[in-house]
Amino acid sequence: MLHPFVTHFPIVLILLLGVLELYSLWDQSLQKAKELLLVCFLISVLAAFFSGFLAQETASQSFQVSVDIIAYHQIWAKASLFLSFPLVILGFFQHRASHAVGMFAWSYRVLLIAVILLLGFTSYLGGELVFSYGAGVRAPLAGHEFDER
Repeated sequence: MLHPFVTHFPIVLILLLGVLELYSLWDQSLQKAKELLLVCFLISVLAAFFSGFLAQETASQSFQVSVDIIAYHQIWAKASLFLSFPLVILGFFQHRASHAVGMFAWSYRVLLIAVILLLGFTSYLGGELVFSYGAGVRAPLAGHEFDER
């Protein structure tokens, strides 16, 4: 399962984008770095979403949990994914706009905060699936010692 591995990339990248956006309030020299991070973020959020979708079948065989809890996690993941597209578009065009530059910049910042919060909540729900319900966790067989290597 790739999902546990790839889910961390969009989280780190969106937080880094938030830090760079704060820094850019004083210094605009990192616009190209932000654009590169936006592309990497979009690719990683797509990978996280689709790997989670594919992991759903495997995870549902390894633990017993209500389908509603998984569906709730998926709803927030979809919201995060769908808001990521306008975020990237606004991120690229906020400094290229000839009119209403301030509106583009503040719309991008508000959307960035929204995506950070959405991804944080979606991550929390994913963590609940693992730590509260054992999603994708392999327990040692009864009577066998666990190999800590």
